[in-house]
Amino acid sequence: MILLPIALSPFLTKFAEASYVLVSSGLIVYRKRIVGLHYYIDFSEDGGSSWELGIVDLVYDESSIIISIDGNPSGYRQAVRGRNYYIDQELTPTGFAGTENVDWETIYYITK
Repeated sequence: MILLPIALSPFLTKFAEASYVLVSSGLIVYRKRIVGLHYYIDFSEDGGSSWELGIVDLVYDESSIIISIDGNPSGYRQAVRGRNYYIDQELTPTGFAGTENVDWETIYYITK
């Protein structure tokens, strides 16, 4: 199967033929995928040549922001900063253009 990437943002790619979402910065890549009733987040530090599988393993439930953020809801973002994965939420109308912990905050993260 050939996967065709669809660009959602400079650092987020969703594949049309598979349930993958990639969030990356440089060679650091977090791959979010659904397999059966499970939602996994995998980690690669070499641009996707090798993977540490299942660093997060959730029962698939779309009510979780960790999963629903893949639909790009307003007021949220996911990003890689350093080697770490973050989900941030806007707190004020200034939002992500403003100051951390004043206008926006991190609500979930994975440290590597």
